[in-house]
Amino acid sequence: MGRINEILPEIPVYLSNLSRAIFERVFIFSNSKGNITRNTINIEDKKPFKIKDMKITPFLVDHSAYGAFLFLIEAEEKKVIHSGDYRNHGYKGKLLKPTLERIR
Repeated sequence: MGRINEILPEIPVYLSNLSRAIFERVFIFSNSKGNITRNTINIEDKKPFKIKDMKITPFLVDHSAYGAFLFLIEAEEKKVIHSGDYRNHGYKGKLLKPTLERIR
């Protein structure tokens, strides 16, 4: 988690309020003193956002990282799911099937 500041500075980091809170708590114990020192953009479950001509919709899923999302990416009349490291078991495992059915 401490590698957020290693991403090129001109690229914003998209994260949820929960992820931001976790980073800030972890950074308290680092040289950053609890501050994220780069441009960040808040994202929310099922609330689409745009990057250039792409529409991206985050969906909350169970994951090894608390508060993680899979992403539906839509552009040029095509859809791609970027799932990362999801799982279909655990506390939020029941979210995966309805999410995939919603996306189709």
